[in-house]
Amino acid sequence: MKKFLTLTLMLIASVLSNTAICSKTDVVVQQIKGKIGSEGKPFKTILAATSRHGELTTFRELVFAVGLQFPLRNYGKKKPKSRKSKAFLALIPRGQKITVLAPIGSALVPLSSALKQARQSKDRAAIKAANDKILEALKAHIIKGEIKKEACKGMLTTIGGQQINADNLVFQRADIKAKNGYLHIIRYLSTDESRAAKTAESTPTPAPTESKPAQDSASTDAKPAEEVKPATPTADVPAVTETKPAEETKPAADAKAAEAATT
Repeated sequence: MKKFLTLTLMLIASVLSNTAICSKTDVVVQQIKGKIGSEGKPFKTILAATSRHGELTTFRELVFAVGLQFPLRNYGKKKPKSRKSKAFLALIPRGQKITVLAPIGSALVPLSSALKQARQSKDRAAIKAANDKILEALKAHIIKGEIKKEACKGMLTTIGGQQINADNLVFQRADIKAKNGYLHIIRYLSTDESRAAKTAESTPTPAPTESKPAQDSASTDAKPAEEVKPATPTADVPAVTETKPAEETKPAADAKAAEAATT
């Protein structure tokens, strides 16, 4: 009887595990096909949407470090009891729709490195200072209300009171829909003023080309053709010389004159 119960429990456990694996696989497949997070079926929460993107691993670590996971998942079904979750209720009430601008991991390296160094030093003051800096930075990436990419224009006010210029945002992926708002993945921090220069360097502008005026053929002076000079005879070819008849000798001329006189 015990063996039968054990086998039954093992069979039920295997069925449940296979069901969970299949459900996760279906979620990933639907996400790839664009049926989750797009205009189709939205994610349950923005926090759940961040778990489906590998470039947001560092962003999730910092979110959990400062307690921002509570508002990103809409505080859950139960009432907030922890001190961290209650602190965010004043900024983001329960049921408030939000828009999250999540930077990729490379943009958060300085904040993550500072937190790791503070934890290694085990200095409570340093850890608190690092957490406060991370919290202020992440607050500058959360905006009240649902804002799509096409509506992210001009100056926007974050929950931390910062003013960010949405025209300078560099989106890597946008309009990821969740039940409690929208998630946009950006390449740089929203407060990073040098990101516009970085994007400008990556897209060089073509140099202006000067248009030269067409030359007037009538105005140009035609150069006269050079005269072809005869080739000078070379040393191998002998020069042609004129042969003059030899002059008659003087005695012969006198004989002729005497003959003419006698006749």
